[in-house]
Amino acid sequence: MNFYQQIVKQKLKTITPEQLVAYSQDYDLPITVSQAKKILHLARTNDINIFDPKERKKWVRELAKITSPEIAKKANELFLKFVQKKVKKGVSPFFIARQQQFFQAADHRMSAPAA
Repeated sequence: MNFYQQIVKQKLKTITPEQLVAYSQDYDLPITVSQAKKILHLARTNDINIFDPKERKKWVRELAKITSPEIAKKANELFLKFVQKKVKKGVSPFFIARQQQFFQAADHRMSAPAA
């Protein structure tokens, strides 16, 4: 398992449905809390490797069943961008720092009191 697979797997273990909804909105992939719960259940009960094209296709099909074909298509495009960047560049300290900032900002948004 490569470094990025470990990051993705660890985040899936700890993310809440509400956090996943917030992330999805950041990437213009709107989902409901109910859909987020189903997605997380699927991801946590199956060992899905988005870096493997066959496994990613299977994941996208399941995602389409939970959400919609349009959301699944957008998610696949996002996965492809992520995978292509990692294959071309390898592990970048800048990328790691940006990912940590992204997760911290999203976690902060989720814990902030409603206005």
